Amino acid sequence: MPEIKLDGRVIRRFNQRLFCLLSSDLWQINQTIKWQGEHAVSWDAVPVLLTNIRCNQQPLEIGNAPFSLRFTPVGELQSKPLNQWFKQWQIAPWLRQQTVVVRAGESVIALAIAGEKWRLSQQALDWQFKADISRQ
Repeated sequence: MPEIKLDGRVIRRFNQRLFCLLSSDLWQINQTIKWQGEHAVSWDAVPVLLTNIRCNQQPLEIGNAPFSLRFTPVGELQSKPLNQWFKQWQIAPWLRQQTVVVRAGESVIALAIAGEKWRLSQQALDWQFKADISRQ
């Protein structure tokens, strides 16, 4: 993925468009946290705070995950690896690195993609999963 760095900014190309980003906006989640019922979760050096977490199952893992994990979003009939969903949804590669993945073992329950609403699996609806994401 080509990029040009200029004066604290990075210019990148995706889907035949150019994006000018601040270098500080190119963070990524490199850590997974075991959630055991806490009200809020945050990561070191990552400007994301997950609050108002409510779920019928514990523990959950919240953070990054391999893009090879399969996911079936609400309203879809088939399961695909996360990477294929990201391509279908036209999520830029640098935003994929900022995606918060909530999972129970190998089952992906929910995704929070930067700048978008949560994408839930049917299982998450059954569990009454709820969480708010904000930038710290």
